[in-house]
Amino acid sequence: MQRTEIEWVREPDGRRGFSWNPVTGCKMGCTYCYARDIALLYTGTFEPEYHPDRLMEPSQRRKSSTIFLCSMSDLWGLWVPEHWQLLVMGAVIANPQHRFLMCTKSPEVLLAWLLRFPTHKLPDNLAVGVTIDYHKHEHRISLLRCIPASMRFISFEPALDLGTKIMDLKGIDWIIAGPLNKRGRCATTESHWWDQYITICHSLLLSQPLFIKNTAPMHQERPQQFPAWMGIKEVPHG
Repeated sequence: MQRTEIEWVREPDGRRGFSWNPVTGCKMGCTYCYARDIALLYTGTFEPEYHPDRLMEPSQRRKSSTIFLCSMSDLWGLWVPEHWQLLVMGAVIANPQHRFLMCTKSPEVLLAWLLRFPTHKLPDNLAVGVTIDYHKHEHRISLLRCIPASMRFISFEPALDLGTKIMDLKGIDWIIAGPLNKRGRCATTESHWWDQYITICHSLLLSQPLFIKNTAPMHQERPQQFPAWMGIKEVPHG
């Protein structure tokens, strides 16, 4: 477990939070996957793998921390064995001093898991999110609303094609959004990101915190087209 470069994983005092990866690897096959690029560079593989030696890492940090769970995988991918999920969730429950963030592209798997194990409730220290990169994945929002999490969030990152229809974001507590980013630089054209941003903003409720990622170069290079309010970085804590 180590401090993460993922900018929306923050402690209440603004410091960087942690990433924790007891499971790594993914079979989703997203073309833009940063985790796959990192894994292939350092290990040569992105096959799913469980790391039992990492399971106790949260308990070794006593100070309350914000921890992104499985930044190098999707714990609810169809390829993940149920006993891996049970072990990891058990570790989350055993560490109520920490606040865990978990994002998935397979909320239907998590819902099915909760139905199979009705005595396994999601702990209050776990926030659950879904990724929506294309408008065809908008159905994940309604699935997320069915998950009994203490906080629900959506990551529109990378926002590749969200369409123009206003999305129903009722019941969602936090929105993260950003353009495609490669090697520290924004890889989405400015005009395309503007269109995606407007779609998101038209869908927002005023009470929802919003965190915009990866737009600093736009602000610096063309502040007239991309004013400072597009760089809002709100992180809910509680």
